[in-house]
Amino acid sequence: RFSSTKEYDLIDPSTGAVQGRFAGKRYRKGVLARKKEFRRDPVTQRPQIYTKLQEVWEEIRILSLLNSPYCVHVREILESGSQNGGEEGKLIIITNLQACGAVMSLKEEAVEERFVPALKNAVTISEPVCRCIVRDVAQGLLYLHEKLNIAHRDVKPDNILMGEDGNVQLGDMGSADFMDPQGRVKNTKGTYMFMSPESMRVSTSPEEPYEGHSGRAADVWALGISLYVMLFGEMPFKRTTCMEQLFAQLAEGAVVLPDDKAASVSEDGKRVLLSLLQSEVNDRMTLPALLEHPWIKGADSAEAARYARLVMDDMATSSGSA
Repeated sequence: RFSSTKEYDLIDPSTGAVQGRFAGKRYRKGVLARKKEFRRDPVTQRPQIYTKLQEVWEEIRILSLLNSPYCVHVREILESGSQNGGEEGKLIIITNLQACGAVMSLKEEAVEERFVPALKNAVTISEPVCRCIVRDVAQGLLYLHEKLNIAHRDVKPDNILMGEDGNVQLGDMGSADFMDPQGRVKNTKGTYMFMSPESMRVSTSPEEPYEGHSGRAADVWALGISLYVMLFGEMPFKRTTCMEQLFAQLAEGAVVLPDDKAASVSEDGKRVLLSLLQSEVNDRMTLPALLEHPWIKGADSAEAARYARLVMDDMATSSGSA
């Protein structure tokens, strides 16, 4: 049974949309929330896109299972009423809102893709703050993997959401999948620049049929790419007009740190980053090993809290000048 959207006063924040979600307030409960909506009429009325309905319900099912401080959680599933003289309404997923939003947002310019931090005028995120972000995301992924047998499949800075206290949560479960008994997922899903090398090396040989790849290892790779982006403000693989060349780069998975920017990163930080970005699954760092590493165990939450306050101040200033 769905609730009515009339209970909510949904607003578009000054920072704009983040992956199709908008901030909202439920004044009756004073709860900050975030929404993701789907038009119900095409989803339910056209047989050829029935798979979209299945995807929506799978996301709702996964969201309903989440009970971790490191993952967003669903507050309510809403159904809006008919609009415009009989047009069907919308299905709306309401999740908790992390006030600072995504730690970085994707900006596309010509053939370039770059990520912009939530903090105005910043280009990268400092290493002390990155340590806290990676720690929290690793905790969220470990929860998904070990408690629920779920692979996130779309870990990237846009889906890492920061609260006003500096703690972060994994958001957007739209690509998440349950892993098979061997911990595998099949095919490619999510955002291609964050896809693991093994997911791009699907065998077509009848002698070696493709049976899937490790969901855990693929999420770890995506976390490594996210850390690279946060530290250096750029992707390790450059997008070209030839997609075949790009996919070949992704399948090879050869990551080189930018000398000019890497000089400011600690040796431990660089070791962790390169351990997360090993192209071979068996060489890649695991989440338990990451969480036990001194670079993570020594993370200072006060650094992330200070950063969050700066972001909130920026947002308040932008809102006041709008």
